[in-house]
This record gives sequence, C-alpha cells and structure tokens, in this order.
Amino acid sequence: MDVLLKKCTVIDPSGPHHRKEVDVLIHNGVIEKIGKRLTAPNQKCKLVEANDLHLSPGWLDIMPWHGEPGFEQVETLTSLCAAASSGGYTALAPAPNTLPVADQFNNVRALRHFQNPQGVRIHPLGALSVGTEGKDLTEMYDLTQAGAVAFTDGWKSVQHSGLLLRALEYVRPLGRTVINQPHERHLENEGLMHEGVTSTLLGMKGIPALAEEIMVHRDLELARYAGSSIHILNISSKGSVRLIKEGKKQGIPVSASVAIMNLLADDETIRDFDAVYKIWPPLRGTEDQKSLWSGVKNQTIDVITSNHSPSDQEHKDLEFAYAAYGITQLQTCFPAFNSAYPDELDTFVSAVSANPRRVLGLKKLMLEVGQEVEMTLFSPTDTWTFSRPKNKSLANNTPFFDRAFTGKVIGTIIGDQLNLI
Repeated sequence: MDVLLKKCTVIDPSGPHHRKEVDVLIHNGVIEKIGKRLTAPNQKCKLVEANDLHLSPGWLDIMPWHGEPGFEQVETLTSLCAAASSGGYTALAPAPNTLPVADQFNNVRALRHFQNPQGVRIHPLGALSVGTEGKDLTEMYDLTQAGAVAFTDGWKSVQHSGLLLRALEYVRPLGRTVINQPHERHLENEGLMHEGVTSTLLGMKGIPALAEEIMVHRDLELARYAGSSIHILNISSKGSVRLIKEGKKQGIPVSASVAIMNLLADDETIRDFDAVYKIWPPLRGTEDQKSLWSGVKNQTIDVITSNHSPSDQEHKDLEFAYAAYGITQLQTCFPAFNSAYPDELDTFVSAVSANPRRVLGLKKLMLEVGQEVEMTLFSPTDTWTFSRPKNKSLANNTPFFDRAFTGKVIGTIIGDQLNLI
C-alpha cells in the first residue's frame, strides 16, 4: 500500500525534520521519500491532506486500564484499542490488573500478540507480584521471555519495601524497569480527595500528599541501593516533584509520569461534588498543579499519561463518597492538553512518544527514509466537539462530553495500516 502525506509539519524534537513542512511517501509500511512537492506513484496511492496537518512519531500510553479478562463489561482490549487509536495512540502498555492478572507466561504472550482492527501495538506490563497481591514475586524471567517490557502491580502500590527491593534487584540483569504508583495506604486516612483547604470546606476526609511523598522517597532510596531503574507513576504533589528532581540530580535511575488531569485541574474542581472528578491520584492544590507543570517543562517529569480508568455507570454514577475512582481519557488527552497549553506541542509529543519508549526500553521511532512507519497524524488548530456518539470506550466516565477542543487527531499509520478518524 502507498500513502502520500501532503504538506505536513513534522513534530519530532530529536529528529532531523523537526518543524519542517514536508511531503512524506510511504510504501508498504516504510518511509520511501521525504521532500517537497512529491507526487503519487500510482492511482491506488492514498492521499492524506488536512488543515494544518502535523505528524509525529507514534504515541504510547503507559498504564491505561482495560477489563479483559474479568471485567469485559467495563472495557475490552478491542474497545481500549479503538479509543487509543481515535486518540492518536499507536501503542499501549496496559495495566496488568485484570482477572486473572498478567502474571503468567501465556497471559503476557496473549497480550503481546493481541490483534485489533486498528493495529495498535501492545507492550505488556507483567505483574510484579503474584495476583498483584504484594506478597510473592512473579516469575519475571519467564514473563520477560513472554514479552513483558516492565513490571508493576498497576494501580496497586507495592507496600512491602523488601518485596520492591527484590523486584528491583531481579529486573536489573533482565534489562527491565519497575513501575510503582506511590501511595502509602496506611496514611490514606479513608480520604476521598486531596487533604487541604477545599476538603475542609467541603467536609470531606482528605488524602494527605504525605501518603504519596513518603513512598516516593522510599522508592528513590530503594532504587539507589539496588542500582536499578524505577518509574514512579502518576505523581500528583509538589513535594513529589521536588524529591524526584533531587533524585535525578544525585544520579538515581528514576523516571516519572503525571496524569493529564492533574495538569489540567486542581481540587477546586470538586466543589460541586461531581464524582466524574474522583480520580486516582486525586486532584491536588493549585500549587501542586503548577509544580507538576513546571516538572514537565524542566524534564523532572518524563511522561504524560492518559490515566485511562474506565468505570461502569453502576459504580460511578453515585454520591461522591461511594463512587468509584477513575476517568476515561485516551481519546481526549491530546485535545485537552493542546487546548490548555496551545504553545507546548513539542513538550506533549516528547512526553507521549520518545520518553515513554525510553522508559520502557523500547526502540526509538525515527521519521526518516527507510524506517518502518509508526506515526500519529493530527492538527493542533482544528476545532471539534467530543460527544457521546464519538466515544469509542465502553465507559462514559468523562467530563468532556459536548466540550469544544482545539486540537484534533487525524489518524495513525502503523506499518502498512492507515487509520483515519
């Protein structure tokens, strides 16, 4: 199959064509030509033109959740991939928290080879502990052989320091990393939102930032001791940013991510008790939000995640105290970011493309002649409205229905497969 992209601006901050407007000719999933005024080689060539067309190396999301197997009524792998493709993602590293969890060779191998209509590539995350119960390590060597690119208990924070240390020591010779979402549950205080002025005014129990920060500190020290890399997933507080910045300066092999909603909103958003904003990690204070953005800009924070956590109506459409945590964001991550930070396109692309691939030890995607294609097509200036009929996820726990955005995904190209939205 031949595809010709006309007048597209390349966003690839580390590549030779960054910010250049070019035509790109693709033949059988490989870039054949990059230049000006290229013409279609034959009548069957698919021509792609769009207003303010941009392209970048394909986007990868770390830790979106799906429910297959065990919770297929909430989100299947097929619906997850459909939402991802519509959101511009060409690859996913899904959370292992299914039923059963991804803690066996065959489970991980099945994920690695999962076929979907959009061709979205799955990079499995193997469970760190058996059943993600935080007690015994999984057979990490076997899971690596099956295709696991990293190890994590997903949204279950590893509480046992000895277990996490053993995991860090075990993955080092395997060339893998450990991913942990920092949360000391014994400091949670049965909280429902960020502990601060807003929680006090609303009369709700708060979750102190300390519950996150004390575990960030622990994880940094364990990574230092083991000499093994750790990715601290979806930090949310000013203190966590400071700790990770200091850890990087000291040479600790650490990377970090932030969820998109924690960049877009703070705990003031919860004043009307809308459970759609009950997410994990919680939306914290204004100063935390500002510090997170500064952390992204100065590269203390490497990755922006969608934190895609679908929930069914039965568990989400409840009073705030009883509603499930979670928000769906794969389709709206880019437009929401671009609408809030219209001059930060380079920052976004790095945080969803090159950086997550580096964190997971994956090959860097190159937009050069002779390279296999895995790219995202988008327009940063097109306006559109996200609506229920456009939603590809099985879940509806999003605040963005009927929201107008600036920034639209045009499609993806993965190998010889063109997916136009």
